[in-house]
Amino acid sequence: MINSLALHNMFDRDWSKLHDNIRAHIDLQQRVSYNIASISNYTSHHENFHSDVWGFLLDPTGSHKQNDLFLKLFLRYLSSLNIITSDDEAKFIGARILREKGRIDISIVDKANSACIIIENKINNARDQKDQMLRYYRYAKKQDLTVVAMLYVSAQGERQAVLIDGPVITPIAVSNGSPNDLINGWISVCRSSISYDGSEAFEDIRSLIHQYYLLLKHLTISSMKVQTAKTLYEYLNKSEDFNTAIAISEQLDNLKYYRHQLFIEQMGNNYFKPFGSQTIYSKEYPNHMIFKYWKHHNDTNFQLDIAHYKDRTEFTFYEKDNKLTGNQMMYLLSELQEATNYHLKEDMLNVQHYKFVMGMVDGYKTLQELDEHVVKYAILLFNKIQCLNADNEFRIPQ
Repeated sequence: MINSLALHNMFDRDWSKLHDNIRAHIDLQQRVSYNIASISNYTSHHENFHSDVWGFLLDPTGSHKQNDLFLKLFLRYLSSLNIITSDDEAKFIGARILREKGRIDISIVDKANSACIIIENKINNARDQKDQMLRYYRYAKKQDLTVVAMLYVSAQGERQAVLIDGPVITPIAVSNGSPNDLINGWISVCRSSISYDGSEAFEDIRSLIHQYYLLLKHLTISSMKVQTAKTLYEYLNKSEDFNTAIAISEQLDNLKYYRHQLFIEQMGNNYFKPFGSQTIYSKEYPNHMIFKYWKHHNDTNFQLDIAHYKDRTEFTFYEKDNKLTGNQMMYLLSELQEATNYHLKEDMLNVQHYKFVMGMVDGYKTLQELDEHVVKYAILLFNKIQCLNADNEFRIPQ
């Protein structure tokens, strides 16, 4: 049971911070879901894809024509995290970028200074191979290279690796909401650091980095969920608040039963004619009503389902015996839609089932407002069905 005082205290608090976090999460999801790579998703989730992009940007000889700008920014990023020193930065002025040499994802190598930085990409959460990082370290030593840093990059920095006898392996987060993650610390800095010269090359590389930035945000959107969860954690820290929230969560789904009851009360009696009967889907689903046996001119058997959920109501109209073609059904639906001004769309999961959904996502400010519109729509729908049934001139074309 929910303690009424605890419930009052909970709802009396300022929930704007949590609401703002959730709103920001939804807005970000919508904004970053549209990018040139995520449209397909065929390769954008593969680790090699990301390693190729990083390698391309880091390479001073790359076709981006920014020389060593992105490499310097990356070294500065590592220096800001105290992974390398300013002296280490100077060691890589003439560095080469290698891909898959010694099976290392990316290595930044300066032969003149016998120095290298090893980057292992785990953005897709791939498993470690046996002694993987140790093999990379030994490979670099065989090339007479001093390993200045070993980076272990994962989506949120949650992956870590350790060498018992070797340099520290530093975890790097691609995106975890921190100013020190790869997106904020390097990718976005690259995007803003390109000098505008009015050329197409400028537009090309800036657009590429911007699209890649959006892709990384899209792929690591769960980091925003963590930030929202952190805020909720703070709100529900006290046991009283937490237990009240659990009780609310458990009761939330029961709103559908109350909404169903409100609908019945407001619709009154005998509203569902010319349907022959009104029943429920089952004892477990009393919120799902089925209206049966509207036999138009004793020929076609139509049915209507109205199902109430906690946040929406679904109307589903169909012809029970599948006697009508799709065009014939659309002819009837056009008559219904003209009267109600709402469009029933074909249900992709059920052939010849046409559904209309009214829910809080449509912009209703209150559940009460939603339910008022649900009743209004239902009245219009049943009235039109009654008119069609009484109209001896109305026929569905054969």
